[in-house]
Amino acid sequence: MKILIISGGRLNAESAPALFEKIGMGKLCTAAGRGKLDGIYVIAVDGGLAYCKDCGIFPDHLVGDFDTITEDILQEYTKEPDIKVHRYQPQKDFTDTEAAVNLAIDLIQWEKEPDNLIYLLGGLGSRMDHTMANLGCLKKTIQAGIPMKIIDEQNCIYGFDDSFCLYRQQLIYKEYLSLLALEPVEGLTIRGMKYETDGLALPVLDSRGVSNELEKEKAEVEFTSGVLLVMETKDLIERT
Repeated sequence: MKILIISGGRLNAESAPALFEKIGMGKLCTAAGRGKLDGIYVIAVDGGLAYCKDCGIFPDHLVGDFDTITEDILQEYTKEPDIKVHRYQPQKDFTDTEAAVNLAIDLIQWEKEPDNLIYLLGGLGSRMDHTMANLGCLKKTIQAGIPMKIIDEQNCIYGFDDSFCLYRQQLIYKEYLSLLALEPVEGLTIRGMKYETDGLALPVLDSRGVSNELEKEKAEVEFTSGVLLVMETKDLIERT
């Protein structure tokens, strides 16, 4: 089961088709005038609904307090009987995006299907408080045993709480590969990358792991404790 969460951060409707294809979501198809991503369950979060409209995407769920979406767009979608609306008060102890992540986890656990994956678009943007909170949501999905990737046109971010391997052919962005601790990491050993380590202790958000590169087809990353973020990134201007 693949779930796409579309939040209200930095999004570009013009680049949507290329981004969807890059991350393997398939092409937008229409049925009875309603745009659906083939095989993808879509949750729109507040202002992310405007992106859905611009891209012609018909979501399955709407989530939020709806304080950043215009009333005309909101009414256009909330009147649809096939869309489930989850409305919250603006004064609450969680963000709209966190509510959407919780919903995605519940949907996946209910379905109990293999190869589950959550994509979060619009999770990065000019509001750094929301961006950091969205990175924190990765801990929720890791604890639930469900992979989640936060993606835009320059970044693909995901996390692990145990040792893992990275394969060049599976990377979306191959320019830089940064490893940052979301919780203190102990015993970090990296093999197959430009800068290797052996038993390193990596504090939270320490810059030691920034701007590494995959030198082989496979990298091995081992650690004994902590939570590690993987950030596939590329510059705005391509290197020559």
